[in-house]
Amino acid sequence: MKNEHIVWAYAERNDGAGQVLIVGLTDAGLDFLRAGDGQEKKTLVITPPGTGFSNVTQVVVFNEHDKAALKQRLRDSGVLVSEVH
Repeated sequence: MKNEHIVWAYAERNDGAGQVLIVGLTDAGLDFLRAGDGQEKKTLVITPPGTGFSNVTQVVVFNEHDKAALKQRLRDSGVLVSEVH
């Protein structure tokens, strides 16, 4: 899946119980996952930088129309959004 259809973030949980992985998919990203015929479905793989994610205790997945809206939703929640991805 192309980068323009996904945004992810990694942050401390508010309750201090570890890290949360936040994944945002565009409408086109959701369509990608739905695509396929019969039992062959698409798969989304998120590869973290460096040595990987540590102490992830929660995963949140959300949807917005486009990548700009995904980033804005994260900014609105106080999560730093990297412009690298």
